[in-house]
Amino acid sequence: MQGYQSNTVRLTTIDIYAALEDVLGRAAALGFTNTTQGCYNIDELSFEDYCNAELLDEFVFFDDIHPTGKTHRLLGEEAARQLAAARAN
Repeated sequence: MQGYQSNTVRLTTIDIYAALEDVLGRAAALGFTNTTQGCYNIDELSFEDYCNAELLDEFVFFDDIHPTGKTHRLLGEEAARQLAAARAN
């Protein structure tokens, strides 16, 4: 993690890509069963045949590129952890 600090501003970068790689690496332990396919077909505006609203928490991705709510929560928790660590330094 890198950062910049002046007298009035402190910027901290967060490596969300690494956090997503961590989620993917621990997918089964986190309860994910699908790490490669999106659950929702944005072109058809419908769930894929292999998914429905009840299965969303088993998917890392909602569609082709967007994380599901569960994935967002995990990434947000990691971002908060990194920010807290940066504040402590």
